[in-house]
Formats: sequence, C-alpha cells, structure tokens
Amino acid sequence: LSDRGGEMPFFENDAGDASTDSLFARRDGAARHVVPVAPGDSWLPAHPPQVIKVDVEGFEPEVLRGLGTTLCSPTLRAV
Repeated sequence: LSDRGGEMPFFENDAGDASTDSLFARRDGAARHVVPVAPGDSWLPAHPPQVIKVDVEGFEPEVLRGLGTTLCSPTLRAV
C-alpha cells in the first residue's frame, strides 16, 4: 500500500525470516525487487474493512494518505 499507484523498489535484506526486508537496502548486496504499489482506497471499497493494522517499517504516512476515504468509512471500527 502507498499514497499512489505505480512501482517501488523493495529490498530483500537476507535475514532469513523477512524481518528486515524493507524499502531500504540495509546491507551491501541486498536483493532489489520492484513491487507494485497502490492506494488502499483503490481496492478496499470492494472489501470494506472493520479493522486496519499497519506495520510497514516507517512507511505509515504514505499508507495512511492512501486510505483517506477508507479511514472515514462508518464501517471502520479501529486502526
């Protein structure tokens, strides 16, 4: 999720458990992948959530900006 559609780099930092994979290379030689991103508002209307949990290692502002309409939904109970 993001505040815009498109693609972004995502780095596999090779911790073996995905705990340090992120939008930033945290070690030399981190594998770079290009992944699609989209605002949550672009696909959540089909599946309106009651609860949203965001855990994106520092990318929270972008994710929340892409959820503007969803965050105002009367069916949403918690973030």
